[in-house]
Amino acid sequence: MSPARTKCVSRVTAVVGGLLLHAFMVDQVVTSLNIALGKQAFMSSQYGHYKASYGVDGNKTSIFHTNKTPLPNWWGFDFGREDQLVTRVDVTNRRNEKYYNRIMSFVIGLTNHDPRSYDGPLGNLHSVCASRMEPMKDGETIRLKCTDRLNTRGRYLFLVANTTDGYLNLAEVEVFNSKLLDKRILCYRDWNYNQVCLTKVGNIFKKSTFL
Repeated sequence: MSPARTKCVSRVTAVVGGLLLHAFMVDQVVTSLNIALGKQAFMSSQYGHYKASYGVDGNKTSIFHTNKTPLPNWWGFDFGREDQLVTRVDVTNRRNEKYYNRIMSFVIGLTNHDPRSYDGPLGNLHSVCASRMEPMKDGETIRLKCTDRLNTRGRYLFLVANTTDGYLNLAEVEVFNSKLLDKRILCYRDWNYNQVCLTKVGNIFKKSTFL
């Protein structure tokens, strides 16, 4: 996903300490990096070899897949920090003519409590960030905005779905935390896939990291 409202001045590719670094100079940028990429994922159950981590691997041809249960299935991941701000979630459905239409509706929630250690109804644990109350098309990507400021922070993000046959399977979940940066900056990704931006104020560069 390219950053929104970006005026690009120059682009640089270099090797620094063995790291291939793709950087760009901009006048203004709203950061739009997928902050879910590579995070530790989990789900209510696993069908076959379709792991929970496939939902945050950046590959929209792979899928995560739960077993069949009479209860709503769920999937989620750990940001690794409490009160992570979320402004948008993009959900991509699997590509399959036979099974793409399993999900009837779903809710995306945020919480600081680990859902894997919670025994009560999952609906009591999270604050709703976004929802989809209709089926998705084959391979469709939908963009959901988290607009309620009270429900846009948490350490864990998870998706609870109502399905036609008890299975939950999707291709990818991408999460974004848009922040406006002004002035002339240099941005790149570090070893931990965080976006690091250097903002020039006079002759001094200020470093900001977005997880």
